[in-house]
Amino acid sequence: MKSNLVFYVILILISLQGCRIQSNRNESRLPVKSTIACKNNISKVSIKTKIPEFNLFDIYQDSLTDYLLLYDKNSLLLEITNLNTNELIFSKPLSAIFEMPNEFEEVNSIEFVNFDTIFIVQNGAIKLIDTTKERFMIKINSIDDKNYDNCTLTNLDHAPIYYDQNNNSISIQSYCHTCYRFKDSYFKAPIHVSFSLNDYKFIPLPLNYSKIYLENYFGFHDIVFRSEYRDKFIVGFSADPYFYIYNKSEKLEKKVNGRSKFQLLEVEPIKKKYKDDSNKKLKHLTLSPIYKEILYDEKRNLYYRFLLNGINEKNQDGTFNGWQDKELILMVFDGELKLIKELNLGRSIYNSSKSFVGDKGLYLNCFTQTDSTNLNILNYDIYEFH
Repeated sequence: MKSNLVFYVILILISLQGCRIQSNRNESRLPVKSTIACKNNISKVSIKTKIPEFNLFDIYQDSLTDYLLLYDKNSLLLEITNLNTNELIFSKPLSAIFEMPNEFEEVNSIEFVNFDTIFIVQNGAIKLIDTTKERFMIKINSIDDKNYDNCTLTNLDHAPIYYDQNNNSISIQSYCHTCYRFKDSYFKAPIHVSFSLNDYKFIPLPLNYSKIYLENYFGFHDIVFRSEYRDKFIVGFSADPYFYIYNKSEKLEKKVNGRSKFQLLEVEPIKKKYKDDSNKKLKHLTLSPIYKEILYDEKRNLYYRFLLNGINEKNQDGTFNGWQDKELILMVFDGELKLIKELNLGRSIYNSSKSFVGDKGLYLNCFTQTDSTNLNILNYDIYEFH
């Protein structure tokens, strides 16, 4: 499901283009507070792995056990670990499961349904595999297929695929590859589709880009965060404090205020004259608050939302700030989407992009320390809210 942000340190002094100080004293701007009193315990777990710099992951839960699947795009290695025992139970390169694993380019998303059903999406194909073989393959994104004239199906890092057993379909992120990324047409195009495994056709799913992207230009600050569950899917956008939930059975959309009290800088638009200036757009993204993943904890009926907070370009002592200086904030919402609590998780401690929900709670992936003596270990802090 997921890749690391590359640390970017601002090295030159130019005018601040991204943020301005604002006040959260106006309570009406913040989410409705829950009446639930919630405490949390923190435990630690270390997992042995041959691919500590894995790119993609997913979790499969049966009635008794959680299993974590990891995939590394460089070595093409696939691993499965029993989280109850911390035992590595499966490790194979994709080439041992099917021939020519790079025939349809790199794998960009994985759905671990069970040991007999693992879906992978490559740039040119959807494949169903198990731990021994490829079971079937469907070509996608073909230039000869008119269905893809304006649409590419993929995972742009933060919108993993989901297999819906009710209608035998896969939800996949999409974008308009013929649209300019600064034009309204890009933001009006579908952001995800339902791909039928019965007839190989796909249709757009409800929820598109937030209207803030039609009103202003945000450069690289247009990242889509998506997660899906049996009864709902959840979509958020990096520049938008709100997030959006679609109830599958009721076919209803809900807009949720997810603004953090810790957000002290506004996300400002960037001028369109900088649309071709990657350095300017990257600086804007680096300094801005970035609203990130929204995860649902089915066991506890809780929602977790992450914010990578904004930073000023320079400190009072003249030193410059970068990605490593951004604080990670965790927001916890109850089943009615009212805010229970917020936690400041500090700087460069956890990687929310490689975190997940398991039976024991919220597994927060710990960044590997540069002075670590064992680089073949994944460390997680498990936050259990009760």
